[in-house]
Amino acid sequence: MLNLRVYGTEGGLEWRQEEPNYLIFKPSKAPAEVLKRGNEYLCEAAKKASRLPPGHPEAFIEAFANIYSSVAATIRSKCKNHEPDGFEQDFPTVYDGAKGVHFIEKAVESSRSEKKWLDTR
Repeated sequence: MLNLRVYGTEGGLEWRQEEPNYLIFKPSKAPAEVLKRGNEYLCEAAKKASRLPPGHPEAFIEAFANIYSSVAATIRSKCKNHEPDGFEQDFPTVYDGAKGVHFIEKAVESSRSEKKWLDTR
């Protein structure tokens, strides 16, 4: 089972692969909220990422469809000499891939070292 948890100074987020339509938002100064995919209270980016109405499960294929759709919209904008908006550019780039590889290299270096906090530049 895959679980993702991200915590910061103002709160945290939790997502569970076994319940992919729910995101648990835990603000530091308020009760936890369960956000459900496909609902009107979500931001525009979250609404755009949902392809099916609530109650219908989305999966791996839809995730890639969102990436392909955003890439195509960016290409169309650039062909028309328009700057793509933030929603159109919502896909990983070669720079994101390079950052991911760098992170993995530093994690491996850290695991092999007595020094656990490394300069990541």
